[in-house]
Amino acid sequence: MIKFLRKIPLLVWLHRVLLVCWRGVWGAFRRWFHGERLKRIRKLALFAPNTAGYYEGLEAKIESLTLLSAKQVFPLLLELSGRLRFPEPEIIRAEEFCEGFGAVEEARELKRVLDAYGCDKSLSHNYHHLYAAVLKDLGSVSRMLEIGLGTTHTDVVSNMGASWTPGNSLRAFRQYLPGAEIHGADFDRRILFQEERITTHFVDQTELATLRNLTSAIPGALDLLIDDGLHAPNANLATLIFGLEKVREGGWIVIEDIAEEALPFWKTVLLLIGGQHACYLISAHGGFVFALKKGAIPASKGVSGCLV
Repeated sequence: MIKFLRKIPLLVWLHRVLLVCWRGVWGAFRRWFHGERLKRIRKLALFAPNTAGYYEGLEAKIESLTLLSAKQVFPLLLELSGRLRFPEPEIIRAEEFCEGFGAVEEARELKRVLDAYGCDKSLSHNYHHLYAAVLKDLGSVSRMLEIGLGTTHTDVVSNMGASWTPGNSLRAFRQYLPGAEIHGADFDRRILFQEERITTHFVDQTELATLRNLTSAIPGALDLLIDDGLHAPNANLATLIFGLEKVREGGWIVIEDIAEEALPFWKTVLLLIGGQHACYLISAHGGFVFALKKGAIPASKGVSGCLV
């Protein structure tokens, strides 16, 4: 019977038309059903498998492989550097970093000032050890910038919640650094403010152009640049690129609140630029910190775990 029907031209044509329509409808349904998944794959094209075949029926597998690639790339780069006999960067404790610069007494005083302003740098973290060492090494500070003022608006990523006051770390640095020009920058325009010796600016760390705008907004070179903003690798890298242009020779760039999961990324960064600058990965309460002293200079005597 089926062989007989196949000999009728009209039925053969109708069968082909229905098959094409079904495939079109089914394909459209799949594209709609997997639309968000396909968008995510396209956004992460850097990590997606470059398949020569079709995605149809493989959307979930390709998304899973894309996310796995993003997760594994930097640990594998670090593994590769080890096979090439590059030493893996060490991590030092904030207290050891401070002792290496002979800044223990300064750390106590800085903590007192930070605590008085209710700053999480000393209350939630122990970054006062790090900053006491950096500021002692600088000797005097004419101009500094901190990105991330600590917004309390919960519709902004990396907000501080309602229990903190935006800009208090700038006020603490203003007290600790008499005469210094204090600058701050944030994505949330609602919390920008101006006070005596404090000026704040808008910045979007995911847009390198807005960081470059700070070059003209802040005349002169920076002694110290702090990144306490978005806390994402791309945002941190953009700030690091800006900082290497804006910070003076011998000045410091500090990137706070690095998650343990991001350490392979930062160790890779150290391997890339450690030969040109004194770089450190520092273990502190509640996170890790990347610190860089600009210029091809040796690390300070007594500080271990550095890469130069």
